[in-house]
Parts: sequence; C-alpha cells; structure tokens
Amino acid sequence: MQVIIDERVNNVIEEYFVNLGYEIIKVKKHNEIYNEISSHTDIFCYKIDDTVIFQEKSLSGSIDNKYISIHGDKVDNSYPDCAIYNVCTVDNYAIHNFEITDKTVLSILQSKGYNLINVKQGYANCSILPLSNKCCITSDKGIYSTLADNNFDVLYIDECELDIKLFNSNNTYSNMSGFIGGCSSVMGDTVIFFGDLDRFKCKDKLVDYIYSRGYKIKDFKDMDVIDYGSCIFID
Repeated sequence: MQVIIDERVNNVIEEYFVNLGYEIIKVKKHNEIYNEISSHTDIFCYKIDDTVIFQEKSLSGSIDNKYISIHGDKVDNSYPDCAIYNVCTVDNYAIHNFEITDKTVLSILQSKGYNLINVKQGYANCSILPLSNKCCITSDKGIYSTLADNNFDVLYIDECELDIKLFNSNNTYSNMSGFIGGCSSVMGDTVIFFGDLDRFKCKDKLVDYIYSRGYKIKDFKDMDVIDYGSCIFID
C-alpha cells in the first residue's frame, strides 16, 4: 500500500500512515510553481480507478506496478495552468473546469464513461471534500450551486468558519488560506483531516454531516489544519 502526499507533510501525519502499513511517496517541491502549492498532491497527480496520471519527475518513488502510471502535461506557474490535474471524483462523476483539464486525464475520464460536471473553479479538488453516494462538502458557492443542481447531497461551509493554513517559503505560513478538500482525504470509511478539527468554527456541522453519511473521522489534536493538496491512496 502507498500514499502520495506533499513532501512537507507533518511527521506525525507521516508516522500515522506508516503505522497503517503505507509506503510514503512524496510529491517533490517544484520551484517554478508558487510556494503555497509547489508540492501539493492534487496539483501534480490525479488517480482514476487503476490509473495514476502525474507530471514526470514529480514523485519521490514509483507507483505500485498493479496500477497504470502515465505522465501527463507539465504544470505551469500561473492559474489556471497550475490546476490541470485538480479534478474531483465522486462515484462515477468527475468535477472540474474541463476547459483546462490535462488532456490525458480528460481522455481517460471520457473513455471510462464518467459523468463530467463542469464548474468555473479550476481548483475543484482543492475545494471539495468528496464522500460517496453523491455527498460532498465545499466552501465554494459556485460549486455548491452546480452540485445542488445535479442533485448532490452537498454541505456548504462558509470560508470564515474554517482556519486552513498554507505553507509559504521555509515552511512558514502564507497569508493565503487553504481549502477544505486540500486539508482532508478519504481512506475507506474514514475522513482524515490534516490537523485538529477544533480549529474550525464549523466543527459540529462537519462532524454531524460526516457521521450521518456513515463515515468515521481521524484528526490530529493540537495541530494546525494544513492544506497539502489532499493525498492519494494506492491500495
């Protein structure tokens, strides 16, 4: 088992995955990309079913050979060209601004028959915490409206109720805020938050929604909540 995650990941979180039996594959920092997202998982990688598409030379190790590994396009510094892999997948739906999606990612999604939901937000995966059965959490109003129109069970959280950090240079905090999808990931029936949920004003709403949809929660007490661009599990 492997997990792909930002090379800046906290040691406590890394140890948690290692103790579960995961090999850690780190996304290497790209100096040509702005600091906050320069080693984020969902900026350089995307997993769909048995295939992982990623920018060449972005990872510290090799993907398990039971998966198909494909090199996609190069990520550029400016938005939206830095968001080409930032697709969110929920069940058989894929959510992104498909005008900017990496061409290999888009081709595979179409060939596998995924239902494509187009949104204006290029950072779709950053902005959505996806659960199963068309359940999602987002703090993006445009994404919320689009998903609701597509009969998703979606919880909207105002950004002012969140406190999500992004790293700048030298692992100091940026004055930019992170996203709900980037500070979390789903591992089986467990939603993992990369920090302490007590940092959120909306903790009770989040917990109630997640539990009521049949999930458990893992967070890390007394730690700031960090946006690492989520992570990818290779099981």
